[in-house]
Amino acid sequence: MKNKVILQSIFITFIILITNLTALASLTSVWDGTTGNVPNGWYINSVGIPNITGDSFHAGDGNATGNNLTINATGTTIGVNVFGGWSTTGNADNNTVNITGGTFNSDAYIFGGYSQDGNANYNTVNITGGTFSRSDADISGGRANGAGNADSNTVNIINSTFTGGTSDVYISGGYSQDGNANYNTVNITNGTFNNSLAAFYGGYSLNGNANYNTVNITGGTFAAANIYGGLANGAGNANYNTVNITNGTFRGLANIYGGFSRSGNVDYNTVNITGGTFAAANIYGGWANGAGNANYNTVNITGGTFADAATIYGGRAAGNANYNTVNITGGTFAD
Repeated sequence: MKNKVILQSIFITFIILITNLTALASLTSVWDGTTGNVPNGWYINSVGIPNITGDSFHAGDGNATGNNLTINATGTTIGVNVFGGWSTTGNADNNTVNITGGTFNSDAYIFGGYSQDGNANYNTVNITGGTFSRSDADISGGRANGAGNADSNTVNIINSTFTGGTSDVYISGGYSQDGNANYNTVNITNGTFNNSLAAFYGGYSLNGNANYNTVNITGGTFAAANIYGGLANGAGNANYNTVNITNGTFRGLANIYGGFSRSGNVDYNTVNITGGTFAAANIYGGWANGAGNANYNTVNITGGTFADAATIYGGRAAGNANYNTVNITGGTFAD
C-alpha cells in the first residue's frame, strides 16, 4: 500500500416529440420517413410556431447526422421530449439541441443524438434558463441504447431550475448501454436542482467502459447530488475521468466520484474542489465497488466549506488500492 495524504494549512417519425403543447400549433416534418441518411437542410414546417426551428431528425435505419434543433420556449408551457437526431440501427452523430426558457410540465427526455443500435457521438445539448417543474428529467448529449458507443458528447446547462420534488434528474454527457462512453462532458453553470436526487455523469456506460469524461460545476444549488466523472455500472473500467467543482451550494448529501466502476478497475481519476458549500460530502478520487482495483486516483481540495465531517478517499476498492492521493491545501472543515 503506497497511498498518501498531504495536508497543508487546513419517439416518433421525425423526432421531435412534443406533447401538451400549450398555445402552439402542431408540427409536421417535411421528411418522408424513408430509410437512408437524413441530409442537412431538411427542416420542420413550423405552422404558426416561429420559435421552433431546425432540421429533420429521424433516420430510420440510416444515419442521423448534422441536425440542429432550436426551441425558444420563453413564456411557453409545454411537455416535451426532444431528440436532435434519432436512428434505429444507424449512427446519430454531430446533432445539436438548443433550448431557451420555458416551463416544462411533464417528464422531459432530451437527447442531442439517440441511436437504438448504433453510435451516438459528437452531439450537444444546450439548455439556458427554463423551469422543469414536474416528474423526472433525463438529459443526455448522446445516448447509444444498444451496443454502440457514446463518445465526445456534451451537455451545457445554464441557469435552469428543476423543481420536481420527489422526482429525479439524470444528466449525462454520453450514455451507452453495452458500448463505451468516453470523452464526454457535462457543464453546469448555476441553476437550481430541488429534486430528491440530481445525478450528473460525464460518461455513463451500463456494461462497457467510461473513460476520459468530465463534469464541471461552477455554481448552483443542489438538494442532493451524485456526481460522477465517469461511471461504469458493470464490469467495465472507469479511468482518467475528472470532476471539477468551483462553486455551488449542496444542501443535502453530495456523493462525488472522479471514477466509479461496479466490477471493473478505476484508475487515474481526479476530483478537484476549489469552492462551494457542502452540508455533507463523500468524495472519492476513484471507487472500484466490486473486485476491481483503484490505483493512481487523486482528490485535490483547495477551497470550499464543509459544514459536516467530510469523508474523503483518494482511492477505494474491494481489490487493491495503491498510489492514490488526497491533497488538502485549503477549505474550511467542521470539527
